[in-house]
Amino acid sequence: MAFQQDRIHRSCGMERKRFMKRRVVYTANGVSTFNPATFMLTQSGINLINPGPLSAGISCEVFKSTAVPSILPHIDELRLIFKDNSPAVIAITETWLDDSVADSEVEIYGYSLHRLDRCNKRGGGVALYLSDNLKYIRKSELEDGSEALWMQVELNNIRYLIGCVYRAPDESLEVFDDMDDVLSVRLNEFIVENDLEQLIKEPTRVTSNTKSLIDVLITTTPSLFNKAGVLSVTLSDHYPIYGIMAFPGNNLEKHKIITTRSWNENNINNFVNELEQESWSVIDAFDDDDMFFAWEREFKSIFDNCFPRKRIRKQTHPWLDSTLLRVMRKRHQMHKRARKSGSSVDWDEYKRLRNLVTSALRKKRRNYFSNKLNETRGNPKAFWDTLHLVYPGKSQQNVIEKLIVGGKELCDKQDIANSLNEFFTTIANSLLSNQPPPNLQSSNSTVDCSDIFNFKSLNESDVLNALTMINTGKATGADEIPAKALKIAAPYISQVLTKIFNTSYQNGHYPSLWKVARVIPLFKGGCRTERDNQRPISVLPCVSKIHESFVNSDLQEFTWGNGLIKPNQYAYAKNSATTVALIMVVDSWKLAIDKGEK
Repeated sequence: MAFQQDRIHRSCGMERKRFMKRRVVYTANGVSTFNPATFMLTQSGINLINPGPLSAGISCEVFKSTAVPSILPHIDELRLIFKDNSPAVIAITETWLDDSVADSEVEIYGYSLHRLDRCNKRGGGVALYLSDNLKYIRKSELEDGSEALWMQVELNNIRYLIGCVYRAPDESLEVFDDMDDVLSVRLNEFIVENDLEQLIKEPTRVTSNTKSLIDVLITTTPSLFNKAGVLSVTLSDHYPIYGIMAFPGNNLEKHKIITTRSWNENNINNFVNELEQESWSVIDAFDDDDMFFAWEREFKSIFDNCFPRKRIRKQTHPWLDSTLLRVMRKRHQMHKRARKSGSSVDWDEYKRLRNLVTSALRKKRRNYFSNKLNETRGNPKAFWDTLHLVYPGKSQQNVIEKLIVGGKELCDKQDIANSLNEFFTTIANSLLSNQPPPNLQSSNSTVDCSDIFNFKSLNESDVLNALTMINTGKATGADEIPAKALKIAAPYISQVLTKIFNTSYQNGHYPSLWKVARVIPLFKGGCRTERDNQRPISVLPCVSKIHESFVNSDLQEFTWGNGLIKPNQYAYAKNSATTVALIMVVDSWKLAIDKGEK
């Protein structure tokens, strides 16, 4: 159920109250109510959207609704359907999902998934897929224990409230009590009395014996719709309905696009050849920050030239080959033929092809993952990555939809990012200001330390070894230089990096570019709208991590060699951890218990 609140209150006035007091009996077992806006009824649920402003512009398919009993077996075909038909919102009822199904198993690329599964009972459930281009906030306060999802969506700077609600035929009508007063009229009477128009003209449920229109799209302003109709798909005998409205702006992205680089042999050879010819003499004219900046600029220029960026569609179902797609098309054609002819022979052939597709799809998917697992048995990381695709874990949603800062609600992504940046960079000073000053008086125990700490001068072999041992699975920092590129370039950049590292040690200056991190906020728990409940994960440049490893090695050697670290320190100590401290504490407790000590 969705409506634009400000416009309704202004335009409807007192008429809104009378209009709201209408309850529509639209099936033998279902009753629902509607706001004065464009709305859509389905046998299994309700989905509504306000028409928005009447203005010239592009055609934008705003919503599509369907009932798919058990979404999991049909997810591959749903992805195919919505690969080229990309509405802003997809509403699905009767998802039949539970806690054993991870979000990643039923995701559709280009959309954010929100689902509400039925608890302690088989069947039911609702899901909303919202385009990644949309600004939206989940309105959990409106759900109130029912099988309903509510979203506040912004389209062209206008906010709508969109709901996906499901009521099973054998359930009480109390699920709709919060929506309206109890008053019933039949659907046709409701349309005539309120001067509405029903836009769906085709049957929405077709079997070999019956055809019925049980899903409707009703609006006060039919001129706002460029097109409305039924999407004839063969997932079930219950077809989705859709509505396309005129909106100014840009088309929604139809595919999941990712930016990547090609690491083929030819590109790698070109990369190595250019590095061999590079003398790196440009850095000799600079000191400190400028020296590293000059090196990074030259290296990235070579890297980008040899490994250009390219945008590709993310492959969503690689096990679907041309043979299976041909059978799917044949099934669809037979379905259209059976609907048109009504022949029992055509319907039987359609059912045969439908069952053939179902069994072939399961077999193709099983064989694909079986082959992938066999291919990666010698590579533990690749093996487990594939296994996680087969049995995905519970993925947690890290998207921050809104923040409450100083009583003000932040919903824009840029505003949220700026607010978190400010919070993370100032939280340390805020915490220290509330702490008492440290006691700097010397203790009775002293440490005889006659040595003076100095960083050791690095050899080229030290840096070369560190570069060749770098983990290529490490995340890329803000410099956008991946670890894999550093590993390939190790023999050709080890000398220049050795010079940069030693210059940093001698001048006591850490390059400022290495302090810039990509910060990813992770939700710790509690209220999601509070900044205090977000933990920052900082991803530094890979080169800075190599530099830090040498700094850490020198500090560890000096502090341990001069007795500056006590044996009972476990954190940040070589070959030790806080886990060791816990083991020793538990062991001492057990020993005390054995001795009868208290």
